[in-house]
Amino acid sequence: MKKILLIFILFITTIFAEKIKIYHVNDMHGNIYNFSKIAYIIENDTTKNKLLVSAGDLFSGNPTVDIYNPKGYPMIDLMNKLNFLYSVIGNHEFDYGQKILIDRIKQAKFKFLCANFSPSNELKDLVKDYNIYTTPEGIKIAFLGLIETSNNGIPSTMPQKVKGIKFKNALNIAKKYKFLKDSSDIFIVLSHLGSEYDFKLAKIMPEIDIIIGGHSHEIINTEYNNVLIVQAKSYLRYLGEITIEYDKEKKKIISKKEKLIRLSKIKKYDKELKKLINKYENNPILKEVIGYSVAKIEGKSKLGALMTDAYKFATKADIAFQNNGGIRIHQIPKGKIILKQIYKLDPFMNKLITYQMNIKDIKSLIKYSIEHHGNNIDLQVSGMMYEVTFNPKEQIQNINLYDTNKKLLKNNKLYNVALNSYLADAYKFTYQKVIKKYDMTTEEAIINYIKSKKEINYSDIKPRIIAIYQK
Repeated sequence: MKKILLIFILFITTIFAEKIKIYHVNDMHGNIYNFSKIAYIIENDTTKNKLLVSAGDLFSGNPTVDIYNPKGYPMIDLMNKLNFLYSVIGNHEFDYGQKILIDRIKQAKFKFLCANFSPSNELKDLVKDYNIYTTPEGIKIAFLGLIETSNNGIPSTMPQKVKGIKFKNALNIAKKYKFLKDSSDIFIVLSHLGSEYDFKLAKIMPEIDIIIGGHSHEIINTEYNNVLIVQAKSYLRYLGEITIEYDKEKKKIISKKEKLIRLSKIKKYDKELKKLINKYENNPILKEVIGYSVAKIEGKSKLGALMTDAYKFATKADIAFQNNGGIRIHQIPKGKIILKQIYKLDPFMNKLITYQMNIKDIKSLIKYSIEHHGNNIDLQVSGMMYEVTFNPKEQIQNINLYDTNKKLLKNNKLYNVALNSYLADAYKFTYQKVIKKYDMTTEEAIINYIKSKKEINYSDIKPRIIAIYQK
């Protein structure tokens, strides 16, 4: 009898249960190669209600998209063809500038969301705080968008790129949208905050059913405070698949589960979309050989050494710095170096600026860079070495600056220091004066440097940064 009753309950539940699939990606950074696989997966999913959304950072990372004319268009074109429904604004959406972002949003057939910013231009009307999607069965799904503001109260992009936009703390703003729980059947946040803040959001707002995250480039599939928190790594290597079972009679979620699909294991793809992707990828300009690397250049320190050597060479400065966040690939393989590799290494098209700085000024730059990156080393360098001693609490105790022969830099000397324009705008430091602002981009500096050298070798460079941790 109990068995019959259980079967009956399951039968009744099935009658009123509606299945909804929400496919999601985040931090694609211009990578379009796997879109044809995603199209195949979704096309062959027989689920009646299936949606596709993005948790931000569509641009910056693939020259196929970043240097296309018009910038970023291939990403929007392909997302339109895959019938994306929503994307939250990510910090790298601003990298091309607001005018180009506005143009790309106008071309999108999907909606952009962001609740914690207040633009003073066309973005105000183009980007909505939230939107409610209604399934054919009448199930209402609310999507709220939030962007990170970790760069001194603005997103992690060049401050001049977000001029005229006011940003607010996402956690404070989110609380104003608790009403979406009552206005919808399912409440989802598209978050470009990073996992640390996603968990904080789940703690203060149990009204949320699901947080689809981005920005921190992680694999996340967990439930916290009854909120499902997910993230699908980055660079379109994975596709997230959330399956929601919703009881229409009781108006409640029965279950919500995440599955992560590794796209490298998917061998089938949409053939028509693949042709379009190949057309975008086949840019002969990006295949130009500019030099040769004797050995693999791997890791932040070696890639950073190449970049800063190039800035120093281009500006004839004494010293050059590069932030770790601007080093966007893991390695340049041994062999021929092509343009595409450099544009992937450094996709942001920052300009170079030289400053006149004394030792105190240089230390202020290094100190800021460390303290605002969780007391971690952030700046790669050329033309000098630096040593940071941390106390037992991992706070800066002392900074020493040396020349390349490990002799202390002179206190009474002024140095010409080259920085990229992101560092110049986003980091706080002192200096004596600005020497020159260059029209040359950092990518151009690296390309010209490699061309001039013809052959480069970073296999056995000496460490330029020393971190000492006191116990």
